[in-house]
Amino acid sequence: MEATTTLRPREQAPRGDWEAGTQLALRYFECLPKPTLLLRPDGAIERANAAARALLLERHCLRIAYGRVIGFTGRPSEPFEETWARSLAGRLSRVVVTMFAGGAQMWHVEVAPMKVDLPETAAEGLLMVTVHPPVRQDRGIVALARIFGLTCAEARVLAHLAEDRTPSEIGAALGVSVTTVRTHLQSLFQKTGARRQPELIRLTLMASSS
Repeated sequence: MEATTTLRPREQAPRGDWEAGTQLALRYFECLPKPTLLLRPDGAIERANAAARALLLERHCLRIAYGRVIGFTGRPSEPFEETWARSLAGRLSRVVVTMFAGGAQMWHVEVAPMKVDLPETAAEGLLMVTVHPPVRQDRGIVALARIFGLTCAEARVLAHLAEDRTPSEIGAALGVSVTTVRTHLQSLFQKTGARRQPELIRLTLMASSS
């Protein structure tokens, strides 16, 4: 299913009305609370709102070179090339990027295609990238434990899983065997309805940001 944002003027609208509408849309974009960028198909940054300009001055999850977004930093839930290709094909993409410097942090990135049909501009086929900064995962884990009736051991495994640790790393951190960790994972799958570990991580992220 395609998820494409379309921005085009009314066919019969006077030019003055169209220009006023365009300026209103740009002001709305500028005031969006989440860091948001408009990118060309080659990754070049066409426009960044105020929140994004502030974010780009700090540590963030986008790899940028010479004014172009060329990848993700940290460990993404899928390769940047797959996300980019899907969005260029007209589909919405959501990626979780885990960064480890200073403690594991999970960033949520949405890439949505936009069709821009504006007179006297070559800006067509832009991608709108929205960055959701890290949230406190412990809040989400507590919420999931209450909703799904997780045991303390299951909640601890989920907390380490949200930090992108493998079952063997979780076992070493908790002082239990890998078999025990996998048993807790199976219980987590059954209780939450998730089928894979990335789904558990996304569930934790959504619970943390709600």
